[in-house]
Order: sequence, then structure tokens, then C-alpha cells
Amino acid sequence: MSGAFTISVRFSEAVTGFELSDLDVANGSASELAGSGESYTATITPAADGAVTVDVAAGAAVDAAGNANTAAEPFSIEADGTAPGVSVTTDASDPVSGPFQVSVTFTEAVTGFELVDLAVANGAASELAGSGAAYTATITPEANGAVTVAVAAGAAQDAAGNGNTAAEPFSIEADGAAPGVSIATAAGDPVSGAFEISVSFTEAVTGFELSDLAVTNGAASELVGSGAAYTATITPAADGPVTVDVAAGAAADAAGNANTAAETFALTADATPPTLALETPGD
Repeated sequence: MSGAFTISVRFSEAVTGFELSDLDVANGSASELAGSGESYTATITPAADGAVTVDVAAGAAVDAAGNANTAAEPFSIEADGTAPGVSVTTDASDPVSGPFQVSVTFTEAVTGFELVDLAVANGAASELAGSGAAYTATITPEANGAVTVAVAAGAAQDAAGNGNTAAEPFSIEADGAAPGVSIATAAGDPVSGAFEISVSFTEAVTGFELSDLAVTNGAASELVGSGAAYTATITPAADGPVTVDVAAGAAADAAGNANTAAETFALTADATPPTLALETPGD
């Protein structure tokens, strides 16, 4: 029971002398006594959550012959005036790539919670499941950027009819874009001997290793860097074209998106010194 409620007091025959003070209320108070004869009503206002009991002692009223009433069987009801709270959480990492699941947790069992009660900005909710105090739903982002999920006050009610309080807004960053990667060098073309390349991703990534550099007519070494910027040394094996590739999926961003393939980098190695011939005029 949430808030004040009305009780009925019924004697087995008409009585007189029954007054408001004859209602003994624990964890509450009585008011607005009305009625006569054998039937009365009163308003009971709970003082706090918990059991509220109402007693009528023996001798509170008398019938026409002067017989006093017997004591009433104690009346008891549970008062609950506390609105259930609610929170929205996820086990998904932030940022997130693609659909993810949220948990909606109430502080007590509720009814009436539906999919439309999830207000999603930059996304859509689906697949609501659960009951009582625990629910889950799938959130599908619409675009990269912040995705927020809110539950308004009054979306659901507990057994006493108390509507929930509003949830603190939940927010997570959506990132469904694959990082790009490019390879460049400050060395001239053609190049003689080993040279350094720069490998630049469009955002910070992890998992990029030396073995992710696919080199033809040469070898890669001395990979250093982190985040979005790396360098490595390329040593040509012979004169001629040297190419360097980074395949798709070599690294991943914080949301788990794998990189796209780099455009193939190419230059010409020429480590052969020019020969010189001296001739006399007329020869």
C-alpha cells in the first residue's frame, strides 16, 4: 500500500460511543472517522514504510443493551511509499562498435516496463527481456558518436503502485568506422640502401607488429611507435622496385574495428654505383 488508505470498521450490531481515539494505529495515524450504528470508515496515513497495524480494543463501544464490544482481530497491511530507483549499465567496452546489450536494473520488482520506455538518442532499442527488477535490451547505434539511453520517471510501478524515479542517463561512444592506414617516406626515389618509412593510422590502434609489414624485394626491421604513428626501417634486397603493404585487419582501434588495407607503397632501390670510362678524343 502506498500512501493513505481507507479502512472499514464493522460491528456485529449497532453500537454507540465509537470514536476516532478508539482506533489504535501503529506506524501511522487515523483521521476522518465517519459512520454510525454498526458501520464506520476512517482514513489511515502510514508514518513510514513497513507494517501498519490497526486495533480496536474491547470496550470501545456498547450496544443498545449496554454490552461492550469484544477486541477486534488486529488488522495489518504493508506500507510502501518509496519509489523504485533504476539504473542502466553495460558490459560493453567504450567506445563500442555495432549493437550492444544494456542491463536495466530496478531497486525492487516492478511491472509495466516496456521497450518504448527506453529513450535512445542516436540509436534504437530492441529485444527487451526480463521481469521483476532485472531487464536487458539490445541497443543499435545509428551513427558514430554518443549514444544515450534514458528511462523516465513513472515508466514502471512496484507492487504498491509507486512509479520509478528517472534513471541517470547512460552514455557510450559508438565507433563503427574502420581505421585507415598510409605508408610514406622522406627518402628520395630512387633510394640507395636502407630507408625509413612512416606508417600512419587515422586513429590510435593496437596490435600492429613488424610482421604486419609485407615487403617485396626487401625486409622490415626496427618497428617503433604506438597509437596512430609508427616507423620502420626497410632494407632493399636488390636493385629494383621495393613495395610495402599493410593488409586489412593488421590492427584494431579501441572499439575493435580492424583497419582497412593500406595503398601499396613503392619506390625503386638503386645501390649500384655508376661506372666511369675515360677516353681520348678521336679514339
